[in-house]
Amino acid sequence: METSVETIWAEFAGRLEQFIRRRIDDPQTADDILQDVFVKIHTRLDSVRDESKLPAWVFQITRNAITDHYRRAARADLPEADWVEPPADD
Repeated sequence: METSVETIWAEFAGRLEQFIRRRIDDPQTADDILQDVFVKIHTRLDSVRDESKLPAWVFQITRNAITDHYRRAARADLPEADWVEPPADD
């Protein structure tokens, strides 16, 4: 794939920032999520085989990062005794 992270940043950063900020009230948290999204894009870009699917892939990573943020926040509100650990993979 010929697309670089820099190209993706130039094309998507503004739209992703707006997308995240509509869902996250705190601007610093939104910026942190945006940075996390681009770290994931950087580490997984080689898994994209069809460049026409790049926008959907980028926005799916972003949606997942936002969901993860809210899951961590909800878990932080629970007493530690109520945390449910996922089963270990055997």
